[in-house]
Order: sequence, then structure tokens, then C-alpha cells
Amino acid sequence: MQARDLPPPLTRFVRGYVAILETLLISGVAAVVVIATLQVFFRYVVGASLSWSEEALRYIMIWITSLGLGLAYSRGEMIGMELLVHLLPPRAALVVTQAGRVLVLAMMLTIAWYGWKFAWKTRGGTATAIPVSMFLIHISVAVGSLLVALHVAATLVLTFCRGTEPRSTEFHIPEIAE
Repeated sequence: MQARDLPPPLTRFVRGYVAILETLLISGVAAVVVIATLQVFFRYVVGASLSWSEEALRYIMIWITSLGLGLAYSRGEMIGMELLVHLLPPRAALVVTQAGRVLVLAMMLTIAWYGWKFAWKTRGGTATAIPVSMFLIHISVAVGSLLVALHVAATLVLTFCRGTEPRSTEFHIPEIAE
């Protein structure tokens, strides 16, 4: 799917969405590298570990994973069990694939709902070593699930409108965002 296939406002939205997510992901990975390097330096050169680094690394990596799930799905980088589906006739394969996507969408929305409920229940707590509300950590589950649900829903709608299964390269976000 190329940007020319989308209406201009949607193209701008997709470009902005991808730019924001990729910026957050790159910033998160850079933060992980910097904090891990500082931890190694302080532990082995200075002789005094940073008390907050391991917890900060854990939470940053959780958020990186949650934010990157939707992009990974759209780029076809998620594991799929498609061997038997490919053996079916094209029309049956399309129906089975779409049914699977509906189930994934329902599951992601369920996970988002319970992720929100859990995050809300833990909003009063703070992390052990860093002064961050546990709500900000736990809400990552709901956010990641909603992002995957958004990508799955977009795939469902596009496939339904076209009547054919999109090629795996059609959902590569950089191609959409060009």
C-alpha cells in the first residue's frame, strides 16, 4: 500500500503516527544504551552501582516493547501459523485469516480492558527505586494492546474492502509513510 492509495489527511496521520512511534522507540533504545553503559561504568570503574538503573532499564524496555508491537504487526514481523492456511483455496484462506484477525482483535481489546483495570488499581503505588507511579508502568499493557488492535483493525478493513489478502510488503509502514 503506497501513500498515493490513501486520502491526503490519512496519509498525513499515518506519517505523523509512524514518526512519533519511531522517535519514541529510538529514544527508548538510546536511553537503554546510555543507562546500561552508565551502570557498567559505575559498577566496574567507580565501584558503586547505580541503585535505579536496573529498574529504569526494565520499565523502558517494557514500554519499547508495548509501543513497538503495532509496528511489528504491520511490518509482518510477528510470528504467524500460516502453513495450513496456505494449503486452503484462496477464498477459504481469506475467510480463515480474517476470522483469525477478528479473534486477535477481540483478544487485544480484552487485554487492553484488563490492562487498564490493573493499571488503575495500582495507580497509588510507586516503583521501588525510581519515583514513578506504577500506573505509568502498568498502562503500557493497555497501550500496546490498543496499538496492535488498531493495526489489526486496519488490516481487517483494508482486506474486506479489497476482497483480497494484502501482500506482506503492503503494510510496511515506511512505504505507507513515504
